[in-house]
Amino acid sequence: TRLKGDLTFVSNAQVHGVIEGSIAQSSLENMQVGPTGWVYGSIDSRGPVIIEGRVDGNITSDTSIRLMPTATVSGALKAPIVRVLPGALVQGEIQMHASKVRAVNPRRSVG
Repeated sequence: TRLKGDLTFVSNAQVHGVIEGSIAQSSLENMQVGPTGWVYGSIDSRGPVIIEGRVDGNITSDTSIRLMPTATVSGALKAPIVRVLPGALVQGEIQMHASKVRAVNPRRSVG
């Protein structure tokens, strides 16, 4: 599958084909580029971004970015947590910043 254009997701998303355009995800669920996925554009996600395939563009996450051993990325990585597993290739800078997502403590009582 090959798609041209910008995509917006509001839930868990997986890319296993070729996307020519930017991807935005507004949920805290995973945004994944599978081993056969190739994105020619930026990825901007509130939730974790997991890359197994290839991305030619910047990747930004409010939570975390994880590059699996099969990942190839040409672009900047920006997230509070960035994990680059052995075997992954990165051409670009890595910027780590404070999380924009507030943790919710379910044990905390109100009142």
